[in-house]
Amino acid sequence: MIRGSSTHTGARALRDFYQALVHEGISPVIAPDGPRGPPWKFKAGALLLAQLSQRPVVPLSFCASRAWKIGWDRFVIPKFGTRIVIAVGEPVYVAKGLDAAALERLQADMEQRLQVLFESAKAALP
Repeated sequence: MIRGSSTHTGARALRDFYQALVHEGISPVIAPDGPRGPPWKFKAGALLLAQLSQRPVVPLSFCASRAWKIGWDRFVIPKFGTRIVIAVGEPVYVAKGLDAAALERLQADMEQRLQVLFESAKAALP
């Protein structure tokens, strides 16, 4: 597990993720809204990692028919025996040399993709 945020150990976490991804062949899973939120707000860390590594971001979301929702971000813990649907989106490559405005547009696009994936997963539940 690699922990970090934009306000606490972010550079070290980015380095550790890069090491795992590029040198160890591990595909990390990143909560893009970060540990401090706000919830559902896509932060730049995952996009920066994709840009540095030239590996894609694969957006995915899920929905559970029964779950506990805890904390400020309503973190989901599926209950035993629940149905879960996982929706996986198309890979997104991040070009090198993006300016701040292009990165912000990509963040907004990723937020929208995740919302669509969540709605798709939710609709697939009985």
